[in-house]
Amino acid sequence: GYRKPWIYSDANYSEYFWKYARMTPFYEEIIYRNVLEEVDKKINTIIESLINEKNTLQLKLNEINTKIIDLQYEHYKLRSKIKYNNNWIKLFGIYNTKDYLIFYLFGFKITLKMNEKNINKLAWWIPIRKWRDNFRNKFFDKFMGGSK
Repeated sequence: GYRKPWIYSDANYSEYFWKYARMTPFYEEIIYRNVLEEVDKKINTIIESLINEKNTLQLKLNEINTKIIDLQYEHYKLRSKIKYNNNWIKLFGIYNTKDYLIFYLFGFKITLKMNEKNINKLAWWIPIRKWRDNFRNKFFDKFMGGSK
């Protein structure tokens, strides 16, 4: 199509169109439609830019999610490697959890369930009183809820 004078003011013979359009009873309707079309164009332009921005953000989000999944996989591999390498023979070590004390002596593992009786029995073997009291306090305060 050709350029319509009610849309483009610089179209051929647009001055004649507007001269005679003013004389018609539906002149206001022409103006009203032009305004609505302009508003529609602006709204559509804004919507398109928002859609493009949303798509761009979605691509970035997908990229970040992929990186997060890759990092989680790397974390899993490292944890597995640490767990695998952590199973070497332990010659000597003392480890504890909330409920257990674990001794490693020349590759043998001795696990003791920690309660007040066992803590006192083990503390008896510690020769220095300060160390003995620290040992008791560690288990009573941190692991057994401060029962003593």
